[in-house]
Amino acid sequence: MRVFKNLSTIFIFLFLCCDVFAAQLLSDLKERKILLDECEQNKLHLPLDYNVQCELNLHHYNSSAARNNYSRYSAIRKRQVRLAEFNLLHPGMGKTRFKDYHHVAKIINQFDVVAATELIPLVVDDQENNDAVMAFIKNTPKQIQSLEKEMNKLKISIEQSTRGTVTKRRTLKLLEKKVSQLRSDLKSAAGLFREPGYLKILHALHKLPQGKEWALILSPRGEGSSVTPTPELVGYFYRSSLVKPKVNNYCRRIRRYGRAAPIACIVNMDQADMGINKKDVFSRRPFLAEFISGKFSFTLITSHILFDEPDDPRLQQQILRKAFNVSDYRVLGTGASKDKYARFAEVKMTLDFVRRNLLNSPGQKDIIFMGDLNLELDNQFWPNVLNSWPDSQIYIAEETSLSTSRYLSNGEETFAKSSNYDHFIFNPKETDECLHPKSHKLNGGVFNFVSGKIAQSLNQTYQVRNSYGRKYKEIIRKFVSPYKNGSSPILTIGSKSVSYGKYRMSSEGIVIDNIANRDYIEKFAERILDSQLRAESYYSYFENLISDHYPIYMNCRTY
Repeated sequence: MRVFKNLSTIFIFLFLCCDVFAAQLLSDLKERKILLDECEQNKLHLPLDYNVQCELNLHHYNSSAARNNYSRYSAIRKRQVRLAEFNLLHPGMGKTRFKDYHHVAKIINQFDVVAATELIPLVVDDQENNDAVMAFIKNTPKQIQSLEKEMNKLKISIEQSTRGTVTKRRTLKLLEKKVSQLRSDLKSAAGLFREPGYLKILHALHKLPQGKEWALILSPRGEGSSVTPTPELVGYFYRSSLVKPKVNNYCRRIRRYGRAAPIACIVNMDQADMGINKKDVFSRRPFLAEFISGKFSFTLITSHILFDEPDDPRLQQQILRKAFNVSDYRVLGTGASKDKYARFAEVKMTLDFVRRNLLNSPGQKDIIFMGDLNLELDNQFWPNVLNSWPDSQIYIAEETSLSTSRYLSNGEETFAKSSNYDHFIFNPKETDECLHPKSHKLNGGVFNFVSGKIAQSLNQTYQVRNSYGRKYKEIIRKFVSPYKNGSSPILTIGSKSVSYGKYRMSSEGIVIDNIANRDYIEKFAERILDSQLRAESYYSYFENLISDHYPIYMNCRTY
């Protein structure tokens, strides 16, 4: 496989290449370039104290962490590595504005590798803010120089002529104030650069004891579909003192561009992988990475399976034919219903990929598929799908989704638990490191953040039982008042003015982001506090603060 290391080489190749292949590569390259620009902007404008690798094949934040921190001896002495999958519910979006990143980090810190789904690139409003900040930083020095020249001309004119000096002196005062304001705002402008949700999580991890050991490998492009258009990312947060990324044979074989070591990659699902091209029937292709901890070397494949089946009959036919070689889901059998056949199709094609591309790869024994599969373990169709990966089994039978309602329709308590959607799939004969030595059952389960120490900490901060008590008012005072009274508002770059007496002059600089500020003020009480006072939304503050899924985990031997 030819590897392209710079964009100019890629474009020359695409120009010379066949039309269809070139169009596919160009589309893929365009998506990767969008996130590459975001990575480069993060690297340039955020006050980062670690190395960042921004490449077309992957992004690696704190990329030198394992080289500096990893100890095989420590990993073996630890005796186990804790692997987890966690659907993090779009950190950084407006709908998750109140996510408590400190507590999210404390949950992730329970584990050593966390495959995170539903990560997203920087949202539109934040990107527009960052564009404005970068433009202000770039253009303001030139603007100040121009204004100073204008001021010098005015001073000379005032000295040489007595006509119109009142107006000129007034203009000079306004210009002096404008320049002073621009200089002041320029010093602070870089602090307005907003970081994406995945970095808010990493930086919250870094604030914990020994938290600087955490690093993040991020997929190089967003993946979505016409049904689920949000471009989602998968990331691997890993504790570099116990876990080290490792070059993966498949990722090395398919790498077309980028200079980062092929420790991770988006699975192609193309003709070379699958016999026929199947990438067009995936909503979000899996993201693969390889790691080692002590004597345990393992490959992780992580996916967020689509939830809604497509409306387009032609796409329905494509999915059925490419996954099951049928044209009607009703012939598949019990469990593969209209609302589930497309979910099973993505899982089956992923297991087909494992069989075709990974099982016979040298040194690649322990392969683990994990993710939010949007399918329950007790579905009767599973044996038909697991056959695609011989001897594989599916794990995690407990509920993994958070129920926001306090009661079921029959009046029973939900205990904040709902569907059983998140799972591990692997071959227990090969990956027995993750099983209890005696019982041979999975050495893991579901991490419930609605009970235990995390819940105690969250409830101490946010839990209320009425809207008129002292705690309710204290929470509003702590979390809302700084936005409301202007002591700590959300800021951006926008139009403003300077004044001298009754006269004003337009300018640009740091201003309150009124839309974001108002949105925060208006929605905090409803989403975090008032929702607790209604049975139908009793637990939704946990969803807003953390996620609508619980992490699943398993402990695997490293000795």
